[in-house]
Amino acid sequence: MKISVVTTSYNSGDFIGEAIVSARDQEGGVDFEHIVADANSTDNTTEVLASFPHLIVDRRRDRGIYDGMNRAISMATGDVICILNADDKLMPGALLEGARLMADEAVDVATGAYLTMEADGSLGDEIYAPGHAPGYRGLMFGVPAINARFFRRNAFERVGPFDLDFPLAADRVWLLRAVARGLRFAQTRAPVYAYRQHAGSATLAGNSGTAEKLWRAHIDMVDRLTAEASGNDDWSEALQLLRTIEVTKLRLMRALGRAGLAEGQSRLGAVGDLVGGVVSQPVCTAKALLVWRRLRGQHSEAQPGRD
Repeated sequence: MKISVVTTSYNSGDFIGEAIVSARDQEGGVDFEHIVADANSTDNTTEVLASFPHLIVDRRRDRGIYDGMNRAISMATGDVICILNADDKLMPGALLEGARLMADEAVDVATGAYLTMEADGSLGDEIYAPGHAPGYRGLMFGVPAINARFFRRNAFERVGPFDLDFPLAADRVWLLRAVARGLRFAQTRAPVYAYRQHAGSATLAGNSGTAEKLWRAHIDMVDRLTAEASGNDDWSEALQLLRTIEVTKLRLMRALGRAGLAEGQSRLGAVGDLVGGVVSQPVCTAKALLVWRRLRGQHSEAQPGRD
């Protein structure tokens, strides 16, 4: 089995060397290639990449990280795809574990556990592990952990590439569509990936501005997917619950002065908007809050599909 590790980069010189080494120095002698789609970096990324002669590097401008992923995946020749962000690391033994799981030809996607790490590379103590097949609620509210997975290459033919209409949620959308199309998932509790938390991360920066962007991206995602999910009751319900919680959080932050007001809206109007939204759909809001509290910050497959 050959695994294609794919990485996108743009001005990633601070961390990408560590990411490359984490793949290059994997144990077990797994056959792999490493493809880097670089969006014409202007820092020292070019020099760092040149120091690793085994890399397959494609440089051109793109439309963002998911466009780069699609490009790298289209170049892959392996049986299995592994996505490694330029600022993250594969855990020791990750490729061997992925190869073990994907040896079962009935498996389309193998999901592993992940950890977080600080900017300096120190690992956190908690392991976020999957325990169940993915469900719509978990994928909607949990951490999709797209990198802690191994994909049969033809899965991207069946589901399609990452959808560039979702610049901050294309990974979540892809997984939702994979479940809807009946792809088969396997799980391992072995840690295979480490996500780095740092100020430059698009999703792990840990500030209110990043959170607000994600909430808005999720609201947009729900609005775009509602028609696609029509007729699928579980998916439709999960979409409704996610929209309810994200709109409520955004209204709360506006009322508290921690998010931008809507056009022409006053602070008092924001408070009224928050109260009115909760009063108009109390049952849905309460249900959304319960699901959010249960699944937030967890691996998307940590809980059974509808729990």
